[in-house]
Amino acid sequence: MDTLNNFNDPGGHPSGDGAQTGLARPRRLMVSLVATALSATVACLASSSALGANANSATTIVGNASAGKSLFVAKCGTCHTLKAAATLGTLGPNLGTVAPTLSETTIIAAITNGGASVMTKAAVAKYAVSMPADKDIISTADIENIAAFVYTSTHATVVVVAKASVSSFTPTKAKAGTKVTITGKNFTGASLVKIDGLKATFKVVSSTKITATVPAKAKSGKISVTTKAGTATSVKSLTVS
Repeated sequence: MDTLNNFNDPGGHPSGDGAQTGLARPRRLMVSLVATALSATVACLASSSALGANANSATTIVGNASAGKSLFVAKCGTCHTLKAAATLGTLGPNLGTVAPTLSETTIIAAITNGGASVMTKAAVAKYAVSMPADKDIISTADIENIAAFVYTSTHATVVVVAKASVSSFTPTKAKAGTKVTITGKNFTGASLVKIDGLKATFKVVSSTKITATVPAKAKSGKISVTTKAGTATSVKSLTVS
């Protein structure tokens, strides 16, 4: 959360032509979101079916919307109006109007890689400043959480899928062909399990437990579980003897 202070930092920037003032980053965010919205709207109008899918269809999202709300209120509320957050910011666009035209992927990309990554060259050229890539100053988790909140609060139908996590596994030492019990969270719908980077035969026992068989050619390595929300990897490695 502390990394987001850069959006509203009133000091630490040089003065003079081209300098970044305390409002520079919020204004870059505002300009980028406006341009992104215009670009997305044009694309959607070109295909009515695309607009319908983006705005109204069930969509799987990543990120924690609840955590994203507190981040949004604290760091974005002075710039943006958003009914779900009870904010009345005037520096940036009303996200209740703009965000319904954007996919979560677009929102994440704009914050992560900069506004230009989701805009046409013509759209970029219309503005004096552009939102820079923030992937090095905002954590991936915070970016996803903010995007999840903005998206879920402005779209009619969403299916929230929390990211899986691998907390432990037993046994910690095993031979090829041995079954290993993996424990963690949000395993429902897992599509792939790897041990030492090799695909393993597995069974989802519950949302917190998976049993997997150590592949024949596996060596000591970490265990990963892939779901719709991404891939979770164990901190420790399984020792294969």
